[in-house]
Amino acid sequence: MNWLRQYPGVSRAARSAPFRKVQLLYVPIWEHRCVIAGWEIGQRKTLRLETRPEPGRPFGVSNISFSPLLGEEPDYLELVLSDEPVRQGYLQERRRYQEAVDLASLGLVRPLMSGRELLVPMLAGEIEPEATVLEPSELGYKTAQAGLHAALCPLSEGEQIQTFFFALRESLSLIYWPVYLVEFAVPRGRCFVAVDGRDGTINSACAPSSKLRKWARTAARLFGGGSYSPGEGGSYASGEVTYHDVFHG
Repeated sequence: MNWLRQYPGVSRAARSAPFRKVQLLYVPIWEHRCVIAGWEIGQRKTLRLETRPEPGRPFGVSNISFSPLLGEEPDYLELVLSDEPVRQGYLQERRRYQEAVDLASLGLVRPLMSGRELLVPMLAGEIEPEATVLEPSELGYKTAQAGLHAALCPLSEGEQIQTFFFALRESLSLIYWPVYLVEFAVPRGRCFVAVDGRDGTINSACAPSSKLRKWARTAARLFGGGSYSPGEGGSYASGEVTYHDVFHG
C-alpha cells in the first residue's frame, strides 16, 4: 500500500506490514430529494467595478486613450459595494445526503456525493448477497425533515430576501456507499486503510507512528509550547498516525 510507504511518520514495521484482511463494506446513506418551485424578491449587496479618474482630473473627463510616453496617467478601476435587486424564479431539484450510521466509529469520514455518480452508490437491490451491508441506525424521518428545511432555505445571499418556495415532490431513499477496509498485521496498535470504492481514493487511514515522530511531538509540546503537525489531513495522537481526506467530511 503506497500510503503506508510514503506518508510521513509511519513506523517502519507498519510500512512493510502484510495484509490481514480486506473487507468490502456497504455504508448506508440517506438521500433526500425535493423538487421546489417559487421565487425570491429583495435586495442583496454586490461588488461592481467603476471607473475613477486620476487624482486632479475632473470627474467625468475620461483618459482612456492615455499615452505613457507623454507621462499621462490612466483612469483606474475601483470596487464599489452597491445594492442589487433580486427577482429570481426557481424550479429545481435539491438533494441532501446524510450518513445513516456513525462513520467515526468505523474510522471513516463522510464522502462527497452529488447524485450524478455512475453505477455507485447503489440501491439495496443492486448489492451482491455475500457483501457486508451495514444496517442504518439513524431514522429516516429526521433526515427528511432536515432535507425539507434545507430545500426551502433562501438560495440568494442577501439581507432583505423574501422567499416563496413550495415543495412539489419529495422522496427519501437509502443508497449504499462501497468502502474497501484494508487491515494490516502490526505488532501493536491498529493499522488500516479505507479506500473509496467509487474512485479508489483513500478516505481515511491509521497506522502506528514512528519513535522519531513521537519524540518530535513530545519535544514540540514541552519546549515549543505547541504541537507537531503532520500536515494537511493528518494527525498524531496516542502513538498513531491518522489521515482523512480533506475534501471529504
